[in-house]
Amino acid sequence: MMPLFWKFYNSVNSDSDKNCLIHTSDSHPALGQFMNYRMALEDLQPKRTLYLAIPSGIYDNFFKLPFGQKAIEYHQLKLIVYDIQKEVIAKWLN
Repeated sequence: MMPLFWKFYNSVNSDSDKNCLIHTSDSHPALGQFMNYRMALEDLQPKRTLYLAIPSGIYDNFFKLPFGQKAIEYHQLKLIVYDIQKEVIAKWLN
């Protein structure tokens, strides 16, 4: 089955969107939406893998920090990090 991805960048509504910076408080609604979507998907298509797609700037400025790393581990997040300018996937993190 093809993996699905949920785009983190579209769910964050703040001035930080423009420069790919994100504050911890901005991440709560985005991660909550992702986790709810993942939970609903488990009932409908349990064999599907859901990835959280995030811009490289958000990965560098949030998910590389100790709290971001803990969130990845704790919530067992699978990430797709993409470059907004080049419109390419920079890395897949399982």
